[in-house]
Amino acid sequence: SWILPRCEQALILADATSESLFAADPYIARTRPKSVLCVPILRQTKVIGIFYLENNLATHVFSPARVAFVELLAGQAAVSLENAGLYADVEKLADQLRQAQRMEAIGRLAGGVAHDFNNLLAVIDLCAGVLARGGGDPRELAREIQQASDRAAELTRQLLAFSRRQILKPRDLDLDVVVSGLERMLKRLIGSDIRVVVCSPSNLHVVHADPGQLEQ
Repeated sequence: SWILPRCEQALILADATSESLFAADPYIARTRPKSVLCVPILRQTKVIGIFYLENNLATHVFSPARVAFVELLAGQAAVSLENAGLYADVEKLADQLRQAQRMEAIGRLAGGVAHDFNNLLAVIDLCAGVLARGGGDPRELAREIQQASDRAAELTRQLLAFSRRQILKPRDLDLDVVVSGLERMLKRLIGSDIRVVVCSPSNLHVVHADPGQLEQ
């Protein structure tokens, strides 16, 4: 408690117990050190720390050369602490930037997911309308509705995975099946005036991936 108010400059006590200004201090009275050196660690003019050294065996231990050496160490410590503070500030700003970029990415993803959901709802609505009018193959239409519902569920899982609320669930997938499913959905969405042609190798390899991410 007595060090900081008095330590804006190097404080040297050749014999602490005989120094009238400090002899009555509770710490000095209890520990009775002989030689004491206190060197401030300064950032500009503000004390941000101290080097405190004491010798309990001999007086007049801290020579000018030793004091100069400790002052040099204090200067280096001040620079290191300043750099550590700057690094912490940079890390904080970088974290804020990452959060902002993440929010922007979530916004873009949400827009894309909303568009995809509209497409899937259009497929379900179209198939349900055909069923209601008694047209088409009921089994095929029901299959299309089920597949659109499954893809909607995959989109939900993808969004949850992006927000780190659900772990991706990759599995072995037949790319022919994935492409065929998307082809059928596209043909129903874009209308009969546009022709969809899918060109793919005859023997596509099985891949291990998350279905929702692969379809996106």
